[in-house]
This record gives sequence, C-alpha cells and structure tokens, in this order.
Amino acid sequence: MRATKFSRVAAVYLSVILGVAAALAAPTDKVTINRVTVDVGLQADGSARITEVWDVEVQPTYLTELYQARTANSVGHIRDFTVSDEGVEMERVTPWNRDAADKFGRYGIIENSDAYELCWGLGKPGHHSYTLNY
Repeated sequence: MRATKFSRVAAVYLSVILGVAAALAAPTDKVTINRVTVDVGLQADGSARITEVWDVEVQPTYLTELYQARTANSVGHIRDFTVSDEGVEMERVTPWNRDAADKFGRYGIIENSDAYELCWGLGKPGHHSYTLNY
C-alpha cells in the first residue's frame, strides 16, 4: 500500500516537472502593450494628421512584426505613412512582405480595396516606443 501511495506522489511530481520543462522549452512570443497614445490634428484642408505612440515590451521568438488594421472608411486615404523606433525612422519597404525573414528596422503598408494594414518589424527584445505617423 505504501508503494502505491509513493508511486502516485512520484507520478504527480514527475508530471509537474515534465510540465514545467515543456513550458520552459516552448517558444514564447510576448508583446506587452503598456500604452498607446493617439494624437489627431485636423488640417486646414480638412484632412487629419494622426500620430500613434506605442509603448511596448517585446520578447519575440517567432513573432516578427506588429500591425494596425484600419478600414478605408475609418481613416480615408493613408499617405505619408512613417514609423520610427525610439526616434529612429525605419526603412519603408514597398510592397510589404509578410513572409520576409528580416523585418527589423523596416515598415510598410498593405492596401486592400477596403482596408489598410500598417505593418512594422519588431526590434530586439526589450522596451520600444514605436511612433506611427500618417
């Protein structure tokens, strides 16, 4: 009887140890958005200038980009789109390639008939302040 109780306890500990080992071995993509601030400036011609500042913590393993989806009805035509990371402007890639291996320091836009996807590559792990202007 004592061996059976020990076997159950050992099995529970073994399953916990294997579960923790699997969790540690599993890839973890983590993006924590601390804050997003949006500033909208109306221009004399009726257009708007929008600035979004994304304050985030990134720990990417397989995740290579972030994106912001916008319908054409909500923002109209997007032009002069730029992205910077910690004040350093990224390089625009046209057309944006979701399957590209290296998106670090690059950004782009995907235009569909009724929507835009504003895309930018993630930097190195840690804190980032991404600024989007359009």
